[in-house]
Amino acid sequence: LQVKLEPIVLIAAGYYRAIRLSFINVIIALSGFFLLGGEVTSRLFLYPIILIAWLCLLWSIAIFMAVSAVYLRDLERLYPIVIQVCMYLSAVIYSVLFYPQNYKWILMLNPIACIFALLQWSFLGLDISIMQPLIVLAIFVPLSLMGAEAFYLRTRQNFTKAF
Repeated sequence: LQVKLEPIVLIAAGYYRAIRLSFINVIIALSGFFLLGGEVTSRLFLYPIILIAWLCLLWSIAIFMAVSAVYLRDLERLYPIVIQVCMYLSAVIYSVLFYPQNYKWILMLNPIACIFALLQWSFLGLDISIMQPLIVLAIFVPLSLMGAEAFYLRTRQNFTKAF
């Protein structure tokens, strides 16, 4: 008995597992926010929408990384380094407010930095301009999803030949 299994199913399974594990962390963070007396504002209701944009961006990155690793196995060793560099180039670990005002527009060209700036804006109430991050995400997220789908569709016929 042979069952044809689309390669994207394996990517989706790993992605779903990561989301499920991350969901627990989001619940813990929100619980801590409310227990410590965090103020509920209208910005907080945009938090799930920003998380959905983040998940869409991560899906496209996962597709690119998984498909690339099928053809170039050594990329698997390079991905942790690339992810760490991306973390330091965006406002994942620190606040967007740490950047000088003159260079903040350069930071906001990075879609990952835009996501985290908007997450900090909605969750922590940071006083930042959200127009540039919204424009960058409105352009980049759909383009990355379309690019990931096109990349996957173009390469999936050759997956069995890559092994």
